[in-house]
Amino acid sequence: MQSVESTSRLSRFRGGRQHKRLRGGARRGSVPAGNSSRTEPPPMMSSTDAPASIRRLVPEDARAYAEFRLAALEGNPLAFGSSAEEERGHALAVAAARIHDPARPQDFVLGAFAGRDVVGTAGFKRDLRAKHRHKGSVFGVAVAPAAAGRGLGGALVRRLVAEARTVPGLLQLVLTVSDGNGGAEALYRRCGFTVFGREPRAMLVDGVAVAKLHMVLMLDAPSGSD
Repeated sequence: MQSVESTSRLSRFRGGRQHKRLRGGARRGSVPAGNSSRTEPPPMMSSTDAPASIRRLVPEDARAYAEFRLAALEGNPLAFGSSAEEERGHALAVAAARIHDPARPQDFVLGAFAGRDVVGTAGFKRDLRAKHRHKGSVFGVAVAPAAAGRGLGGALVRRLVAEARTVPGLLQLVLTVSDGNGGAEALYRRCGFTVFGREPRAMLVDGVAVAKLHMVLMLDAPSGSD
């Protein structure tokens, strides 16, 4: 299953080009979505930035999405199941396929924008196997440094859940989060997800074992129940 986390070293993107945010000569880092702890103040938004708007990404967004995703994979390798090394050579094709695949018309990726800048993403992918079509996966939840700490991660996940509820026959959403990422886990819990299992050593990243928590949201459950 695709790992679901937020990035920890995202840059901002405008018109498909990467814009590094620098402070004292160093590239700024970010925190996982839902994690409000910081060692320094959040970066200032530019005067042209507006409150983020959320919409589905379209094919024209593929390049900006590819660059945004690569920054996430590079910045937080312990969070994602994919690696920057694996995707770098064909990142644009991967991004384009995630945004629009004729064979998977119900899949989508949400993008959060401040002006023309991509500042957050969250993806939905339905399981197409006959015995598993009632399930969908959440992947690639990420928030840029300039937008961290503003509740954008939760807004993206809530919007994704709302859109997933309109998919005929879909009964539940699943995702994974790295064990120990309390901020991201808390964010998903606030959006209605619950932990149903823990996979030890789900990933090995440069010899580091990373366990994953598996979470589920039952879309047909009465409000307030698991």
